Amino acid sequence: MMLIIVVIQLMILLNNVCLSARFNVRMPQRCPSKCYCDNDVLQRKRVTCIEGGLNAVPVSQMDNQTQIIIVKPASNKAENRISIGRIFTNLEGLEEITISKSNLPAIGDSSFFHCKRLKLLDLSENRLRTIESRDFFGLHNLKKLNLSANELSGLPSAPFHVLINLTHLSLARNNIKKVVPRMFYKLRNLERLELSGNPINELNATDLEDLPKLKELLLDHCQIQAIHPHLYQSLTKLESLDLSHNRLTAISPYEFKPLLHLSSLLLDHNFLTVINDFTFFNLSNLVQLSLANNRLITLSVCAFCGSAVKRLDISSNNFSLFVVNVSQPLSESLKELNISNNTVLHNPSLSFSNLIKPLVKLQKLYASSLKLDDEFDDTLFTNFTHLTHLDLSSNRLTNLSSNLFVSTEALENLDISRNQIYSLDANFFHALNSIASLKFFYLDGNPWSCYRCHIMPLIEWLNQMPSSYLNVCDRRRETDANQHCIECSTPESFKGKALHLISDKDLEWCSHPRLQLRLTASEPRVGYALALVIIISLVIIIVSVVVLYRRHGAVYYTGEEDRCPSLKIPPSCMAVMEDIHPPLTESIADNNSFANGTQAGTKPKIRF
Repeated sequence: MMLIIVVIQLMILLNNVCLSARFNVRMPQRCPSKCYCDNDVLQRKRVTCIEGGLNAVPVSQMDNQTQIIIVKPASNKAENRISIGRIFTNLEGLEEITISKSNLPAIGDSSFFHCKRLKLLDLSENRLRTIESRDFFGLHNLKKLNLSANELSGLPSAPFHVLINLTHLSLARNNIKKVVPRMFYKLRNLERLELSGNPINELNATDLEDLPKLKELLLDHCQIQAIHPHLYQSLTKLESLDLSHNRLTAISPYEFKPLLHLSSLLLDHNFLTVINDFTFFNLSNLVQLSLANNRLITLSVCAFCGSAVKRLDISSNNFSLFVVNVSQPLSESLKELNISNNTVLHNPSLSFSNLIKPLVKLQKLYASSLKLDDEFDDTLFTNFTHLTHLDLSSNRLTNLSSNLFVSTEALENLDISRNQIYSLDANFFHALNSIASLKFFYLDGNPWSCYRCHIMPLIEWLNQMPSSYLNVCDRRRETDANQHCIECSTPESFKGKALHLISDKDLEWCSHPRLQLRLTASEPRVGYALALVIIISLVIIIVSVVVLYRRHGAVYYTGEEDRCPSLKIPPSCMAVMEDIHPPLTESIADNNSFANGTQAGTKPKIRF
């Protein structure tokens, strides 16, 4: 038995020795002094030079079996100034070459001719100004070519025609102003093309006609103002199209119709003002559509007709109104919607309702900074049984009804932070407790009233130690700097202090709870109504005083006639009236004289 155990141990030891020897055999036999050598995860021999200060690639010091060369100085090292030619003659086993950030001025005729097995060539972040087809002679098996962040400008026709098996090509962040005819000739196997960050103004119908297998096209951060609608007719395999950060002002109806397999379409950060009917017609496989940060004013009723989108972003635009049923074509497909930061809606609550109602399959809704107030329908989410994320932050909500969450049993993340909420009643928290899936609840940034009559329902809920709040506010911390913790706004003695740092016995009572509740609310309409009532009351009081005064004066003077009939004023009356109305007394005396004179037959005196 012991003999068997000894034999087994010897076999294990011999096996370990053999493995060690095999590993050492695969390690590079020679290594340049300014580089380090190892094996990658596929056990390929690799030489990495990151020390900087190189004037040439040290191929003469490398093992002939080297398969990967990486020459790229670290950020804190001296820069390289490298030139290459036919220096890889003895390294026929090379599969990957990276020469980056090395001030390489040119590639050179047939520099890689002997690298028949090369799959990846990365010459990014150099100083290449032009390329020729002869630069790539011998690279029939090359799969990936990275020429990004160089100084390429005027490229000739068909510079890549020898790269018949190329699948990835990056020309991003160069100075290419125009796609010349047949620039991509013979690249029939290309699947990914990056032209991002070039000052390209327009694309013509035939610019990409030689790329029948293209799946990803990146044209972001260019200066594109117009794209010929027929450009896409030869790109029927396209799955991802990035046109963000350009100068597009309009998109034609049915423009994307040939792109049956398109799953991602990015049109954000352009100058679009309207999305016309059938713009996205036939895009039934669209997963992501971004129209954010444009100048969109409206969506036509049939903008999404004939399409299916799972994630839609229309945030940060200039929408004035969302018409009824504009989102109806997406009712079965849309799972995520971002409508945030549309601040010029004429009737935010109505528009919000028009857009959201048909989307009962929504899982994530981001609706911050819309100026939503308490007028929006509290039964809006009644049928939203799939909703997991709801963001209503940075709006003008002062209260939330418990009806809001009747059917949202799948809700995991609720954000009502940075609104104008000062108090929530017990019914709201009772409805909240029925959502067992809730993991994160954000309440911070509201003007909470920490008077006892306002804050107690919230405190009673917090005393239950709800995990949804504790996950965003660590109550164990003893500072006021908790980012998502509730802070008091009133009374003044508690302003800015975290609620969980205040003892219940220190809470102040409201002297007039109903009045206090109104005065602490940040609701402009209450102030306007109160001011209007005060003004109307003052007007009524003033008018009443004036009317009463005039009536009193009329009775006073008519009373004089009653007390002194036939204008014969007794001396007692005259004595009183002389003190009050001297002119009138004089006139009445004249009238008495006139009457007496007439009766006595004497001629009365006429006064003017």
